[in-house]
Amino acid sequence: RTRSWATSGEARTGPAAVGDQSLGIFPLDAGAVVAVDLLRGTQDGPAVAWRTVVGGVLNRPPLVTADSVYAAGDGAGVARLDLRTGDVR
Repeated sequence: RTRSWATSGEARTGPAAVGDQSLGIFPLDAGAVVAVDLLRGTQDGPAVAWRTVVGGVLNRPPLVTADSVYAAGDGAGVARLDLRTGDVR
């Protein structure tokens, strides 16, 4: 089954999927990183696990490790986020 939703910003790159947690990590043009639960969304919208603004234009796929998300883009440097909460580390 395929689902699609509108975002609050343009996504310039694809998401990074996270194995067992079934999260899609999306970098948005507006400098935000959004984690979406890929199993719980409805036709009304995605189940957003967290959203964190890190700044810059995030135009590269995030790197996801066992406990962190690394997001980078033009003018943003690199931000390290907690995979579970989205808090900046």
